[in-house]
Amino acid sequence: MTSSLFVTWDGGGNVPPALGIAAELQRRGHTVRMLGHPRQRQAVEAAGLRFEPYRHARAWSPVTRTNSPQWAVKYLRLFTETAVGADVAESLRREPADVAVVDCMLLAGIRAAQGLSVPQVTLVHTLHRYLHGPWARGPIGLVARAKGMSPARLWGRSDLSVSGQLSDLESD
Repeated sequence: MTSSLFVTWDGGGNVPPALGIAAELQRRGHTVRMLGHPRQRQAVEAAGLRFEPYRHARAWSPVTRTNSPQWAVKYLRLFTETAVGADVAESLRREPADVAVVDCMLLAGIRAAQGLSVPQVTLVHTLHRYLHGPWARGPIGLVARAKGMSPARLWGRSDLSVSGQLSDLESD
């Protein structure tokens, strides 16, 4: 049996696919732990999974009221901050895993797992055309590339990409 580290954030729609896959792996006898924001503990543990909170990543809450400019800055930081990568690297060094399953939007987490030569799966929870288009080519992608985290390169280096979307949603 394998051990897996799932790396997530509290974004709403990204959480059910991660929890569902992780819980199914655990049900089949694999060892699973979830690394995420402290406010995710209850949902992760309610699914019967082991939770590990970020230690370095900024606090995050999707329900904190902010104005539009603050909202944009919060998301830019969340997806491009290197502290998530530090948490992933620290977790994998402390307790190695056979595979790291990282949310597609947590670029520093993907980079950290790849940098440690841990097999890395990218978990995609949104439409590929959005992710590879406006998300990767817009402000988030621009900031990420400035920090040395090209979304396309990181996703392309993943050992596997798993999508939680229905293929019919991708058709034009």
